[in-house]
Amino acid sequence: MSYAIENNILEILKRGEYTTLAITDGNEPYALTLYYGYDPDGTILYFCTEKKGTKLDFLKSNPYVCGTIIIRDPESEKDVYYHSLIYRGLLEVIHKEDEKKRALSAVEHHNHFSIEISRLKTPMLMKLIIDESEIREWVSMYPVL
Repeated sequence: MSYAIENNILEILKRGEYTTLAITDGNEPYALTLYYGYDPDGTILYFCTEKKGTKLDFLKSNPYVCGTIIIRDPESEKDVYYHSLIYRGLLEVIHKEDEKKRALSAVEHHNHFSIEISRLKTPMLMKLIIDESEIREWVSMYPVL
C-alpha cells in the first residue's frame, strides 16, 4: 500500500469529512450521518445537530453507539485504497455552556465553516468519548474511471 496510516487515528479524524453513527433502540437500527469535530488528542468527538427526530428517541433508549469515518488514500493510482476508523462510545448531550463553545469551535474548525447556531431551530451539541477504536484498510472492488 502506498500510503501508510499506521494506526493513526488523528490522521483519519483530520482527513475525514463526516461520520456515520449506528444507533439502536434495542430493536430497530438507525444510521445518522453528521459533521464532526474532535479534541487535539483524538479521544473525544463533537457533533452539532437539531434537537429533534428519531435519533433522540433512540439515544434515550441506548446512548452507546458505534461510528465510522472513511478516507481514501490520496496516493493510490490504479487501485483505490480506503482506511476507516471504527469507534464506539457513549454519546451524550452537552449542557455546560463552556463545553458547548468548545464543541462548536471543534466542529467549525474541522469542517472549515461557521455554523450559524442561531439559524438552527433547536440546536444540540453532543460529545462522544471514544471507548474502543480500530482502523481497517481495504481495496475497492471497482475500478476508478
